[in-house]
Formats: sequence, structure tokens, C-alpha cells
Amino acid sequence: MKLRGRTAWPDTAWQRKVLTTSAAAAIGVAAFGVFSPAHALRHHDSHAQAFRIVDFNIRSQRLQDALLAYSEQAGVQIILPGDMAKDSQRRSLRGAHDVVEALVTLVSGTGYSFSFTGENTVVVRRQVQMGQGVAPVPARAEVTATREEVRSLSQRREAEEPYLEELVTVGTRNRTRTVTETAVPVDVIGSSALHRNGYTQTGRLLQALAPSFNFTETTISDGTDIVRPATLRGLGPDQVLVLVNGKRRHSQSWVNVQNTVGKGAVGTDMNTIPVGAIKRVEILRDGAAAQYGSDAIAGVVNIVLKDYDEGFSGAASWGQTYEGDGDTFFASSTLGLPLGDGGFFNVTAEYQNRQATNRADPSSITGDVVMRIGETDVEAMAVMWNMALPGKGGGELYAFGGYMNRQGLSGGFYRHAHQAARSVPQLYPEGFLPLQTTDVSDFSQAVGFRLDADDGWQYDLSATYGRTRFAFGAENTVNVSVASAAFYNGLDPLDYSFTEGFSGALEFEQLTANFDAVGSSQVGSVPFNLAYGFEYRNELYGIEQGDEASYSCGMVDGDFAPSILDADVSAVCGFQGFPGYSPDVAGELGRSSYAFYVDTEFEPAENWFFTAAARYENFGRTGSKITGKLSARYQASETLAIRGAVSTGFRAPALAQRAFTSVITNTSAEGLTQTLVAPEGHIIPRTYGVDKLEHETNTNVSVGLVWKPNEKLNVTLDAYRIDIRDRIVLGPTLPIPEGLSLGPIEAGSFFSNGIDTSTLGADLVACYEMALKGGASLDLIGSVSWNQTTIEDINAPAGVSDDEFFPFAEQVNVERGQPRFRLAGTVDYRKNRFGALLRVNYYGNTESAFYTAQGNNIPRDIAVNVLGLDYSATTKAGTAAIVDLELSYDIGENLTFAIGANNLFNTYPDKLANNDMSRWISEGRQIGAFGNFRYPWVTMPWGIRGGYYYARMAFEF
Repeated sequence: MKLRGRTAWPDTAWQRKVLTTSAAAAIGVAAFGVFSPAHALRHHDSHAQAFRIVDFNIRSQRLQDALLAYSEQAGVQIILPGDMAKDSQRRSLRGAHDVVEALVTLVSGTGYSFSFTGENTVVVRRQVQMGQGVAPVPARAEVTATREEVRSLSQRREAEEPYLEELVTVGTRNRTRTVTETAVPVDVIGSSALHRNGYTQTGRLLQALAPSFNFTETTISDGTDIVRPATLRGLGPDQVLVLVNGKRRHSQSWVNVQNTVGKGAVGTDMNTIPVGAIKRVEILRDGAAAQYGSDAIAGVVNIVLKDYDEGFSGAASWGQTYEGDGDTFFASSTLGLPLGDGGFFNVTAEYQNRQATNRADPSSITGDVVMRIGETDVEAMAVMWNMALPGKGGGELYAFGGYMNRQGLSGGFYRHAHQAARSVPQLYPEGFLPLQTTDVSDFSQAVGFRLDADDGWQYDLSATYGRTRFAFGAENTVNVSVASAAFYNGLDPLDYSFTEGFSGALEFEQLTANFDAVGSSQVGSVPFNLAYGFEYRNELYGIEQGDEASYSCGMVDGDFAPSILDADVSAVCGFQGFPGYSPDVAGELGRSSYAFYVDTEFEPAENWFFTAAARYENFGRTGSKITGKLSARYQASETLAIRGAVSTGFRAPALAQRAFTSVITNTSAEGLTQTLVAPEGHIIPRTYGVDKLEHETNTNVSVGLVWKPNEKLNVTLDAYRIDIRDRIVLGPTLPIPEGLSLGPIEAGSFFSNGIDTSTLGADLVACYEMALKGGASLDLIGSVSWNQTTIEDINAPAGVSDDEFFPFAEQVNVERGQPRFRLAGTVDYRKNRFGALLRVNYYGNTESAFYTAQGNNIPRDIAVNVLGLDYSATTKAGTAAIVDLELSYDIGENLTFAIGANNLFNTYPDKLANNDMSRWISEGRQIGAFGNFRYPWVTMPWGIRGGYYYARMAFEF
């Protein structure tokens, strides 16, 4: 069913803002596009390096950027002089070249020389000869070569591997820093790793590749079935900042209101970014609020988009689970085009159709499989673009953005015929399964202007707009209250049984304007890098009401309608599954914020460098905050470096956490309960002593080692501690305060700065490259991630006990809902046209108490002796080693075929006890009835899909 309502395209005042900003950027091009001549000196020098051919695609760009692109594509660490930024000369390079020949071509005639200090390390220096004049060189030099000439030895331009010596753009604003040279840990995941697997979702893909990243798969969790929580270092989805091309990405509009990982959080929908559009992913594993602003408590994920100016590439794949369901068709293509003189336009289109999986057991009541427990049925399409247009005098106009639409269909709890408050026997005499339809649309657009000034300073003025809409509806449902009212008023309930409709929508819009400047100089003899900037944000969050049938209550003689089956029980209002949004909760809330920052980096000695950053940020209603960060790196020897950082940070309450309100169907000791998620300022939280939300604040301390005994092996070890005070959480289902009447609402839940937490952890990453006989290569990558979050304090209001305000089940979700231990290993073998990749991800145990007798405060004697329930404190998923395998073969110059399997050995979580409470709840709490649920389903890091095999064809022209 297609849901009614608006699309995600910006309109009215927001559209005017975007158009105005775009016009301003265009005017900036005209204002700054001043011609500046290019000059350089001719000289080069190189030491011996093994003959190695790389297929380069370096577009015409400023020399410093061209050399950075060379470093990335050649897999060579390159050290650039700090004053290179002032050079405006441009270079490009295309085709297959030996890595030394390519570097000679790039620096020839520029006034710079280079030397290899190791097999994969090169230093570029300014070459000045006394008494020699300055010789002009062309503004653009280009060399081309056919791929056919060196096809057997060439490397594709996307053949990047994770954790290589990549230059990074997060964690430092010094653009010459590589992964192992930073003072904080940064992972770089390249295109080859991103596209050589069977995962078609960006979030799930990153989980397989980055052990500190978690992407919990859950089911029967309303909108969280299709907008899944993405976390870093065991913290919440809203405590990691997501950037695209270095610009802040807007958050999702859906709030995780159900009992899942990240309950109450509003993170970023990672799956709105198509996998095919990604060039690489940079993951900063350190607190960075002082550098990048609110939300960067656990770290930063920066997604860098493809920027090719030629070529057409793509892939198509099909796969299904070992069980024969979950058929997935995926297709992606990317086109690169030249734009103007040295610019590019890159666009990626992607489509996927994924059918549902179902791992439900039969119902003990009906004898049939009546529930949908597994992955959601999803159809999605996405388009993403990226472009740059160089001007004169070192100026460049750039823009990037995308549009995505994703539709899904998922199930809720089965409504058995004996559940009087939720049944209309005339319509569903044997019970029914309510279905929820979802329609997620997302639009983003960034536009900006960069200027590389003659004095070496770089300036960046940009505006980024994002809007996301989460609309949902219902199928195979009914408003029991309205049908019951018709029955008791002498009418036919079938005439008033609305079985489908629009339930409402959540929308979030964000406009961000940034000005950034970075340059380098010297204080005495000490090299000094300085960056500063300003950010302004305007946000709007809205709730759109659904059809009347989705939320309304039927009345009989001025009272709420009783159930048709039992006149002593009130019929439940709204659609079964997920009641719609009423006019009482519909509306909008907006706010603006602004920030200033300064970020410095200096080298007082040859083996030392320090960074210091400070940021002032002000948010409407919740006030202002100053944060800071200090970090350092010491090169203790040629092979060993020590690094560390200490920082303060914060996270402002998400606008959705202040404005969101809804009626959800939740569980309690009494059964399924109509629960009001109350917004900030509502009478329920105020009665419990919570007036408004405050900032979260945090302190982050990290220390690490970088060991590089040779050019083939890199090892990093980093330990950290993150203390968060006044952490914002969505509390449990609490009773309506005495004396307060809210009609059909039976309980309430609300956001608060409810807890203080401490997270300890350590990450170990190792990468080894090996050359084998016969031209083969073997890359080994291993990583271990451990973290443990502990609740240090519960900030319960006066008169409310800790156990009532944040009870056992909520504590387990925060402390044990994500795996504390992750281990990953990758073996990548290549020989000529053949490739084999083996990846193992080991997941530690996860636990949940939301669906246990203890978690629902059911006394032991009643739970065991009366209800027959298992009395384990938590449900446990157990540990698992998930093995992925892919075999590939290059059929020809431009075509690659691959087959593979994710979860090769068909590993599932530990099964639930036969009398587990989940199995009892899903049978309508009928004593002695246990069915439907086979596996844990709330905090599942690798899901319950089981083994999945696939075939993929990829091409590149």
C-alpha cells in the first residue's frame, strides 16, 4: 500500500533557504575566482623501489591534492612539506604507471623533489637552488597510458584495503597525516573491502569490517525494524557523529522507542547512503566534540564519496538464505564525467529488493506459523552525486547530495482470538497478525566553495541541507475501540472495522552553514598548523497526524467502548500494531545553534607533535557549552610511537527527544499496555520531577601505541575511558501518577538525563602484507575490540527509587545489550585473475531482560508455579564466529564474477528456553501456551537470518 503524505523534497521556507544558500555559493565563485599564475622549480630525485604498476586516475587539481590522491591510489605513505598548500599549480595523471614513474611525472618541473625512505614511504621536499631563476610550468600536465599494455600487473583504482597507510581527513586538520601518524586512532576502509562481500546495506557492511562499530539487527520493533541503530564503542546511536565528505550528516527522524539497543536514541540512518557511492570510510575512534561538535562522544564516521571524472562501473548481485527465503536482488552503477577544466561529476544509482525472512516457530494455540520474526521486506532505491568545478586562482565550487526512498513491511505480535481488548470476532474470528508499512525518504544537498589562497591558507564556505521523513501505515489491522462502539450502539462492527490506513509521519530537517579556515606557519622554529571556523545550524522536527481511524477511540454513553468479547474490559483505541499519531501530538518544534572552534597542531621537536582544540557551542533552550581536547604523539624509535588524548565533550538533547510523543503498545507485568511516550514538559514527566532535558557531558581519555617494525606490518593498540554524565535515556513504562487521568492511556514513559555511565575499552588492529611466489599476494588483517559500559549512578528524582526510575531491564540493555568483545580477522589472497577473501567476525554474548519474568518484576513463585515461566534473569544470544567467504575471478579486462557466502556455517544464536517469557507473551499470555519465538530477538548483533549465499557480477569501463 502506498502511503499518502508529502515526499521528502524540501519546500516552502526550507526550499528558499537552500536556494538562497546555493546562490550565495555561486556568487562566491565569481567573487573569489581570480587568476593566479603558477610557478615552480624543476627537480626530482628518487631512491630505488620495487617495480609496481598502478592504474592511476588523478584528476587535474592542486599539486598538494594530486599528491594526496597519488598516496591513496598507490598505497604509499607520503610526507609533504607544511607550506605546500600555497602552491597553486595543478597536475593530473591517468593510466597505468610504475609508482616511481608516476611520482616523477607529478613533481617534474614543480620545484619539488622526492625520495623513498622505505619501500612504501616517500618524502617530498621543496628544492631550491641558489642563483637559479624560477621557470614557469604549465598549469596542467597530464600523462595517459592504455590499461591493456600492463593489464597483468595493474591494480584497479579501487583496490584499497582497510587499515593501510591512508591519509585521513578526520581526527586532524593537518592534511599530511596518515593513519598511523595521528595522535588518535583512525580506521580507513577502502573501496575493495566495501565491495567484495555480500552485504548490500551500508550499516551492516561497516559492522562486518570495523569491530568497534555495531549495527544491531532486531525484529518486531516498529520502525527500528527498518531504521536500525548504529553505534561505536558500545555507546548509543546518538553518541557518534556521522559526516559525509567531512560535512555533518542529518540524523534520522525515527526515535527508537521500543526495547532495543539505543532505546530512546535518535541516531543517523546509515542505510540512506548507497554502498556503491562510497570511495572510503574513515572511523575516528576517539571523542571529538571539541573538533566537530555535539554528538562526537564515541567518535566520528566520515563517509567519503567517489570523485572520479571518467569511467562507468557497477555491480549486480542476487542471493538468498540457506532456508530459501530472503531473496535479495541488488544493482548499483556509478558514472564519472569531466566537468569544466579539471572538474568532475560523479553519480551513483542503486536499487535493491529484499524479501522477508521468517524464523518463527508454530503457535502452540493455532498449530501454524502465525508470526513474522525476521528481516523486514524492503524495496529501496537511492541516487547520490558528487561534483567539483575548479575556478581560477585556486578556487573550487563543490556540491554533493542524494535522495533515497525505502519501503518496508513488517509484523507485530499476533492478536489471538481470546485477547478480548484487542479482538473483533466478527472480523477476525481466529485472530490476526497486524502489519506495519513503512516509507522512509531522505534528501540531502551540500554546496560550498573552497579557496586555496596564495599565502598557503585554505578557506571553505559551505551549506548543507538534509531532510528525512519516516511515514508509516497499517495493514491487516483494526481499531477495536471504534468497531466495539459500533457494536454496542446497535451497528454492524464490520462497517466500522478499518483494516488499513495512514498512521502518520515523523519529519526532521536540518540546515547547517560552515566556514572553515586552515593554514600553517612557524612560531620561531616550531612548525605550527592552525584551523578555526564557525558553524550555524537550524533544525525543525515535526509529527504529522494519521487517519482518524489510526488513533481514535470509540465511545458508548460517554465512556470508552468496552470489548465485544468482554464488557468488563475496555477495547483498545487506535490501530492494532502501532496506533497512529493524533492531532494532540502532531505539530512542529524548531531550534537553532551556533558554534566557534579553534584547532591547532604544532611540532616542538622532531619526534613530537601536539594538538589542542577548543569549541564553544550554544543551543536554544538547553544553553551553551565549552569543550576542549589535547592530544600528543611521540615517536619513541623508528618503529614505535606513543600517542594519547584527553578531551571533554557534550551532546545536546536531540530535537526529537524533546518533541517526540506517541502511544505505543508495550509490555508490562499486566500484559500489553497502551503507553504514552511523553515529550519534554508534559505533565507525566513533570509529575515525576523531570522538567526539561539538559546536555550530556563527557570526559574521554585514551592512550595508545603504534608499532611499525617494517613496511609490511602495522600494529596499533589503543585503550580508552569515556565517562558520561547526565546521559539521556528513555525510561521504563511507569504507572500514571495517582490523581491524573489520561483516558485510554494506561502508562507513561519519558526522556530524562537519567544515568551516569563509564565505558572502558581497548582496540587492537594489525595489518600484514605478504608477497608470494608467482606474483601472488596475501594480506592479513586482524583486530580485537573490547569495551564495558557500567552505570555509575541513576539520577532518579526525589521520591522515586532507582529501581523504579531505571529498573533492571533498562540497566541490562545499557550495560550488556551490545557485545563487549569483538574479534575480526581477514585473509585476502590474490593471484593474477583469481581472488579469495575469508573474513571471520567473532561476537561476544549479548543479553536482554525486557522479556524475562525478572525484568517484568513478576514474583518468582507466580512466574514459576502459576505461569510456568523460565526464571532466568536475562535472555542470552550466546557467542558466535560468523565466517564470510568470497571467491572472485576477472573474466576479462572489465568484468569480474564472484560467488560467496555470508555466515558460511549457518550460525544462529542460542535458542530460547521452551518456556521463555517471549514465547508466552506472543501467545496472548495464555497459561501453558508457549510458541512463536525460537531465538533472542532484541539485542542481536548478527541477526537471525542464518547462512546467505550470493553471486555478483561487477564491471568497470
